[in-house]
Parts: sequence; structure tokens; C-alpha cells
Amino acid sequence: ATTYHHAIPSSRLGTRHESLGSYSDSQQKQNNHQHQVPTEFSLVVILSPNAHLHDDDGDHHHHRSHTNENNANTTSNMSILLGKKLRGFGEGFYNCFGGKLEKSRGEHAHPAKGAVREVNEETGISVPLSVMEDGFVGTINFTFEDWDVNRAMKMHLYCVFIDLSGDAKKYETSPQNGTNMEEQPHQQQQYAHTPVTVHPKQIRGCDEIEPRWFHNVHDMPLDQMFADDS
Repeated sequence: ATTYHHAIPSSRLGTRHESLGSYSDSQQKQNNHQHQVPTEFSLVVILSPNAHLHDDDGDHHHHRSHTNENNANTTSNMSILLGKKLRGFGEGFYNCFGGKLEKSRGEHAHPAKGAVREVNEETGISVPLSVMEDGFVGTINFTFEDWDVNRAMKMHLYCVFIDLSGDAKKYETSPQNGTNMEEQPHQQQQYAHTPVTVHPKQIRGCDEIEPRWFHNVHDMPLDQMFADDS
């Protein structure tokens, strides 16, 4: 078994459905009571294979290799960037980056636009729209038992890969020009999709979010995340 050093307590987990049929029945009962249009959000997972080489503020004291309970040595080859909420709903909790889609900006019709905007506002990272679109994973639908108080949510999920570079010339990445992969053909093979080249100092938070790299999946602060997000 694999050990997570900050596992979420079982007391914070919801009811487990023993079968797909049980889950479907519960959803059908809830759907009979609500016919509301869900509030739509973006959520972006940011990964990097080389963040540990440039990061001075993340969990750098944890080595990327670890030993599980069976003494099998494994290595995590991806770091994940999470944001700590500094105020408001979820204060003190970590999550990926994103937020409510703004219909006035055309983001309901084009959710990737909202994802690009939120990532830039919360991290300083400029992701080209085409890269965000290519990184689309799927949608997650959240419903709540107190549906008359908490409206259903539809989450548009994306995954973006970051290539951290100390080269100041690569600091000029923008949503318009993106990354010139012709100059970096050897890096293409490390990623599932085209990466965005970012200077380490470009990553900065805002008054609401503090970004932090986690270089070992087993050190992710699952106990400081909402159960559905962990």
C-alpha cells in the first residue's frame, strides 16, 4: 500500500455507493427535485517535470523519490502547482486554479477562455488559448443535497504542462505567441501536450491565492483540500 503523508480523514469523506446503480438512483432522486442550470467553473491542473530544479519555495526539502510500505522505491516525475486560498470561502485550503466562468466575456460558450484568464490572474502564467483547449480533460458535475441552498456546479477540467526555464528570453511567453517548440525539440517528448515555457519568477500569486509547487505526490496536502477535490 502507498502512504500519503497528509491523507484526508475518513470523517470528511461522503457516503460511499457500493454500485453504479446505487449512485444513479441517488442522482435520479435529486434530479427530480431540481431543474436548475448549474453554475459553470474552470479548473486547471498545472504539472511540470522540471519544477524541482528551479523552485525555492515549494516542498523542496522532500526528495522526489520515496519508499512505500513495501519498501519499493518509486519516483514521481511530475510536480504539481497548487494554490492556497488566503481569504474567503475555503481559506487555508489548497486546490488547483480556476474560477467562475463569466458569461459576459463569452466564457460559457468557450470555457477555455475562462481557464486562461483565471490561471493568469492567480499564477501569472500566460497559457495560449490553443494549449488550454488541447489540455481539455472533461467535465465534472457537482450536486448537493441542500440543492435549494447550494446550486449545482459544472466544472470544465484542463491539464497544462509547464517547462520552467531560467532563460530570460523565454520569460516573454504570452497567450498570443506561446512556446516555440521548434527551438526545443528535445523537450517535446516529456509532455502529453505542448508545454508552456515559464520563467520561475513569472509565477506569483494574488491577494486571494498563493501558488506552491509540490514535487512528491505523497506530500500533497490532501487533508487541506475539499474531499471532492483531493
